[in-house]
Amino acid sequence: MAPCISKRRAGEVTGVIVLAIALSVGRSDDAAAQHAAAPSDGPDRQTFATVVAPFIKAHCATCHGPQKQKGDLRLDGIDADLARGKDAARWKEVSDRLNRGEMPPKGEPRPSAADMEKVV
Repeated sequence: MAPCISKRRAGEVTGVIVLAIALSVGRSDDAAAQHAAAPSDGPDRQTFATVVAPFIKAHCATCHGPQKQKGDLRLDGIDADLARGKDAARWKEVSDRLNRGEMPPKGEPRPSAADMEKVV
């Protein structure tokens, strides 16, 4: 035998369920907005200044700095927002070349694996 509840009680239960669904949808939208506003996948400016910029100075600037720009590439002034900044596409190419072991070129000192992992 099915339990019997009043129409009023059924309306209250339905209202609570609708409210719960509405609140959860609002939270999903808030979470999506927070995710969209979250920092990019690239390093923040402090990490850029303390990790990436010194790496570039030590391993890249001799050939891609103020004195010389091999391959028409200068990295000493690259935009610190590596994921979304004006130089994001250029950094992606540099990162890919680092990952493939193409840079630094043969005959140049190689960065440690730990340093490479921090930068790419």
